[in-house]
Amino acid sequence: MILYTHFEFMRTFLFPPKGHEQPIHAPLLSGQIFVLSALRSLCGAASWDGQGISSLLQKERLDWDGIISTADRHRISAFLACALKKAQVFRHLPVPVQSLFKSAAEKAAIENLAKMIEFKKCSRFFAEQNIPVIPLKGIALTHAVYEEMPLRRMGDIDVFVKEGDLAKIKQLLGRRGFREKAFANLWHTGIANRLAGRGSYIKNNLDIDLQWRPSFYISGNYVIWNAEEAWKEKAPCPALGETAYLFSPRHQAQYLLLQIANDFDQDYLFLFQLLDLALVIKKFDLKTAQILEEVSGRLKPEQKPQIEKLLRAVYELFLSKEGKFSPDTGEIIRAVFESELNPRAGWGGKSILPAPISWSEKLIFFAGYFFPDPEYIRQQYGTGIGAWGRGYCGHWARLMRKAMTGFSTGAAP
Repeated sequence: MILYTHFEFMRTFLFPPKGHEQPIHAPLLSGQIFVLSALRSLCGAASWDGQGISSLLQKERLDWDGIISTADRHRISAFLACALKKAQVFRHLPVPVQSLFKSAAEKAAIENLAKMIEFKKCSRFFAEQNIPVIPLKGIALTHAVYEEMPLRRMGDIDVFVKEGDLAKIKQLLGRRGFREKAFANLWHTGIANRLAGRGSYIKNNLDIDLQWRPSFYISGNYVIWNAEEAWKEKAPCPALGETAYLFSPRHQAQYLLLQIANDFDQDYLFLFQLLDLALVIKKFDLKTAQILEEVSGRLKPEQKPQIEKLLRAVYELFLSKEGKFSPDTGEIIRAVFESELNPRAGWGGKSILPAPISWSEKLIFFAGYFFPDPEYIRQQYGTGIGAWGRGYCGHWARLMRKAMTGFSTGAAP
């Protein structure tokens, strides 16, 4: 019954008795606690037995629609199916839920296979030109961490490259039918890619995100990833290509932590991101104190508390067997469940302008919103007279909604 004990503790912590200070965020629902418990078990942070989880399933009236919605949004449906099967309680779920989880696992496997095949194809072209690449996130973690459960859904294909190889890489991708993903305007694309140190290339449903000097927005300031140091400690990965490499475990953890902090600051963090970092730490037996020490050298003083809180939350949530959460961790968990991309982030350019730029570039960037580029419309809405009409009308409608949202909340758009 250890799992149920953890469940009751989380309920007590997240539903404090009267007289205690109430959190800013709404308390977690029982379905959300169920999701967290399942993910904890996948990391070995909770001891599972069929009887314990069966008691939980029988005793609690779980909102399965809410659980399915949460699992889908946070890309963890396949993880939940895996965890529940290992606990030998999958058969106790409602039949429709079983079907949805099975379907999610199958879909994740198919999508991942397609992206892995595409990456290996691109990797062969890169190898012909002797261009080294380091796959990030989905591709790398599927190979290095999720070998026994290849269920980690991939979004786009993230690839770390050297800035000096960009011209060759863009040519190779162009020959394979990829086009640069446009922001609202070509001015946006050029400025944002140059400053953010990354850019996306798309073909049909595939999206390759090139990163050469990625920046992370944390607590009001930006952190530039130490690309040179990461390249020095790369490890060959012949299974992914002749010139394919992987980050060292410590750099992998640092990168994931900075990405988590960046996305949390943008109010757009997913549970699978926290799980990724936890499993990297566990598999390679990394020490959180060492990760924090190594990454702190690149942080400003005001950024360190946020990084510390997030790293502690990952440890307490997925790696600690005590099942005790600090108040900061509780707040982060609630915020993650409530998170929704700030509709004004794109307007202000906060999420894509990682460094001070000249006033002329700021004006160009702002003006670009009012003159959407045809390539941007094509990528968003397709071609044809109807598509152009919907595209331009849709663009201006979103522009007005963002402006009204900013004004109604008293925030500058």
